[in-house]
Order: sequence, then structure tokens, then C-alpha cells
Amino acid sequence: MKKILLSIITVSTILAAPLASANNDFNYVSTGLQFGKADNALFRDNQTESAVGAFFDASWNFYDNVFASYSISYSSFDGEGWARAWTDGSNSGAESGQDYFSTTRQYYSLGYFVPMNKFTPYVSLGYADYKLAGSVYKFAEGLGPGTINKYSDTIGGAAGEVGTYIQITKNYKMKFSYNYAALEDNGFKIKINEFYFGNDYAFADNWSAVANISYRDIGTINTNEISTQFGVKYNF
Repeated sequence: MKKILLSIITVSTILAAPLASANNDFNYVSTGLQFGKADNALFRDNQTESAVGAFFDASWNFYDNVFASYSISYSSFDGEGWARAWTDGSNSGAESGQDYFSTTRQYYSLGYFVPMNKFTPYVSLGYADYKLAGSVYKFAEGLGPGTINKYSDTIGGAAGEVGTYIQITKNYKMKFSYNYAALEDNGFKIKINEFYFGNDYAFADNWSAVANISYRDIGTINTNEISTQFGVKYNF
């Protein structure tokens, strides 16, 4: 009987080990609103654009110090407005509106972290994609109404991230990270460098308020995005 009990305890300890090592920094779901700006090179006009959007971020520490994560951020931009009256001799009319643009960035990854007192550095590798979509008004070359051209392009590739969590106080922690993505589609290549600073304040059991800022540099096309996020996080 004693041997049976010892065997049960040993097996239970082995099975429970991955769960016992679960880290709260990497077991969460977070979402909220996103505000930002992108410079004019992204949309080929003459002004910096302001954006509103949303973000979602999730991580699962499923075994020992290994975690899986997924994040998506979406920004919607209002471009230049347009208004025009037209006539082609037999018909006439007026039209007005505003160009529209959006960017969507996703990152799927597996990573490994190392708890070090108040610091928890980590590294992750995975796949990222970047989508640019929108609609642009084009004036008619001759007489008559213009046309609205809609487009949607997605480019993806390998990506990696390094970062660390820092526990400042019992309820407040910060996160710093750097993400590099090398994306390619039909011979067209884009390299994206993204720097991220996150703030996480626990206000209740398992719940935190988050305020983050990121700077995304798309060096290949000489443009950038700056985003500020406000939301909540649930730790499990």
C-alpha cells in the first residue's frame, strides 16, 4: 500500500509540474482601444493621418517556461476628403466623400521566458503579417463621375521578439519589447522594426488596466506608425 501511495504521489507531482510553473506574465487575455498616427508616406498624400482602432493580445504558458502567444492590432485612418461637381454634356451630378485606409498587424509565436526575481526576460519566434487596405477616389480623366478604387494587400513572413517584464510594485509592472519582422510577397520585401512599452496595473483579482505605446518603423518604404493603447487584461 505504501508503494502504491508513493507511486500515486510521484505521478501526480510529475503531471502537475507544468501547471505549477505557470507564470502570470504569460497567461492572459488583453483587449482595448487603439489610437495613433501614421506619416504621409504610408498613404501617399501630404499629411499625417490620425487613427482609431482596437487591439487583442493573448498568451498561454502551457508547459514549464514555454508559452504560445497571439496579437493583433487594427487602425482605421480617414484620408483626404474630396468634393466635385461634374457634367458630361447630357448628364450632371455632384459627389463627395473621404478616402479611407486601414492597417492590420498580426503576430503568432512560441516563446521561452526566464524568471529572474523582478525581471522576466523572454524571447519568441513566429510568423507576422501586415495588411494595408482602403479606398481612394480617382478623378475622371474626362467629363463624368470619378471612381472609387478599393484595395487590400497582405504581406507575411518570419518574425522574432525579445523583451522583459519588470515588476515595479505589487500591483504595477512594465513591459519592454522589440519585434523584428522580415516580410515578403511576390518578391516585394518589407522589414518592420517595432518597439513597445507597456504598463499594467492590477486593480482586482486577475484584472489589470493596461496602457501601452508602440512605435513601428517600416524602413523599406520609409514610413512609420505610432500607436497608444488603453484596455484591460485578464490573467488566468
